[in-house]
Amino acid sequence: MQFGKSSAKQGKSTRSRQKKAIDMPPDLDWTNAKNIEDALKDVHEVVTKRAHELIKYYDEAIPGRRIRAKAVRMAQLVLSILVGIGLVAAAVLIPLHPELYIIGVVTGAILVIAVALTLLDGLCGYSGSWMRYTTACQSVLSVLDQFEIQWQIHLCTVQPRNITNNEAITVLDTTKEFLKNMDYIVTIETRHWIAEFSLTLNNIETQLKTYQEEVDKILNP
Repeated sequence: MQFGKSSAKQGKSTRSRQKKAIDMPPDLDWTNAKNIEDALKDVHEVVTKRAHELIKYYDEAIPGRRIRAKAVRMAQLVLSILVGIGLVAAAVLIPLHPELYIIGVVTGAILVIAVALTLLDGLCGYSGSWMRYTTACQSVLSVLDQFEIQWQIHLCTVQPRNITNNEAITVLDTTKEFLKNMDYIVTIETRHWIAEFSLTLNNIETQLKTYQEEVDKILNP
């Protein structure tokens, strides 16, 4: 019996991880054992194709996110070191040589850039999406592996060309559970993105209010 055999072609990657209705053939025939077997083949191909498309989406997105996240974090590290050096230099040299106040100005500018990079990373989601996508991709792979094993278990319990409707219902229940697990992974990943993005917007708003208060103090002493 071959209705669980995976298709060699996984199809093109979808460009969105958002949930969508699966493209199930509308004319599946469940009237006899042969037709049931053919219908289950189609079901298996459709749901596994969806899983592979989702995996491919994450797999293609991860490298770019990882590179951007590492670049931003490395820049933040270098700038933090420069700020530390600048603060020490300013504390030691400016009291002795006031004309070197420019050290403090430059240090402050570097600090502003470092803060801006932190906000940029949060707004664009480089670090967060790298971790989210990696976790989601591994999770989808895991549930896909479990589904394929469970599908093979079902194959071992039925007679070739003699599958009944009740046996088919058991297989379809397994398929439904697999789709639920996959959709849950996408839902959790999307919720985490929304939470991260909202937190970043709140941080930007707070930072802007702080800057505004400092400017008001300078303009209205």
